[in-house]
Amino acid sequence: MRILILEDNVGRHKEFRQNNIGHLLTITETPEECIKQLATEAFDWLLLDHDLYGQHYVPPGKNTGWAVAKWLSDHPDRKPPKIGLHTLHNRGAIAMRQLLPEALDMPSAWSFALDAYPHGSFILGQPQPERCKAYADGCHYWGRLGEDHEAICWYRICKCGVVEEWEPGRGWVNPIAK
Repeated sequence: MRILILEDNVGRHKEFRQNNIGHLLTITETPEECIKQLATEAFDWLLLDHDLYGQHYVPPGKNTGWAVAKWLSDHPDRKPPKIGLHTLHNRGAIAMRQLLPEALDMPSAWSFALDAYPHGSFILGQPQPERCKAYADGCHYWGRLGEDHEAICWYRICKCGVVEEWEPGRGWVNPIAK
C-alpha cells in the first residue's frame, strides 16, 4: 500500500514505519508538503494530524491538517480511497470530518498496522474508560459513532489481530464468532 501521512511528531514517524513494514510511506510535516504530494501522486491511504508545528489544540486553519482536508474537499478527484484522522484533538477531527465525511477517526493510528485493521467498517473514537481495560493490555479501542457523534458501539483490536465488540453483561466478544 501507498500511505501518505501528515504528522509533525518525529517519534510517531518511527512508529508508523515500524508498524507498516512492507508498505510505501510518505511522511510530510506541513500541510503544504502534504497537498503537494496529493496533487502529484496517488495513495491508498491518507492519515491526517490536525495540530502541527508542535502546537496543541489550535483552531482549524492554514497551519493545521484542516487545510489539507479543505484542499481535498475542493479537489475530490485527488482523494485517496481511505482517509484516517489520527489527531488527538477532537474538535480538529470534527472540523476535518465536516469536509471529509468519509474519513475514519483514528486517534492512535501510529501504533498499529493499517493492513491488520478492519478497513472501512468502523468510525473510530476514544474509548470510554469504564468499558475498556487499560491501554497497557496491548489492545486499541474505538467506538462506532452515531450521527450525533456519540458512541453507539465499542470495539477493540488486540495485538494478535482479533477484533472484539463490547456487549453489556457479556464483556468483550468476537462479533465474527457470534
